[in-house]
Amino acid sequence: MAPEKNESGARKFEIEGKEKELPFVTHKSIVALPETLAIHLMRYDNVGNKLCCGIKLPDDGMIDLSGYSSEGKGHGGKYEITGYVVHNGTSLDSGHYTANVKIRDKYFKCDDLSLSGYQEISNPKEFYQNQQPYIILLKKI
Repeated sequence: MAPEKNESGARKFEIEGKEKELPFVTHKSIVALPETLAIHLMRYDNVGNKLCCGIKLPDDGMIDLSGYSSEGKGHGGKYEITGYVVHNGTSLDSGHYTANVKIRDKYFKCDDLSLSGYQEISNPKEFYQNQQPYIILLKKI
């Protein structure tokens, strides 16, 4: 069961077959930006079907998160995408995961179904063209 928000600042969850209402707190910013950050994107609906809308990664692999920090703009919120995980399939119940990673100045697609386990991507723009990231790994620059 997906969490449902109500007026009292609590959400209903199904835990061990029983519906329970638990308090929650939401924040609109990160207090301090970490050196490394993993962002999990919600790519599935409430029943586990994959949402097929694409997510465009920046061509240069740079993301500025300073606007999401309570420290404010200009306080070192620039990150480089160093990798991301992709789910190939239509639902949570089926499919295959691969990862694209940047190591130093080289780009790789990692896939345990390939004989070598990885394949080098020669063009950095190709690395950032995948529009189905599920988890994005960032390193502060």
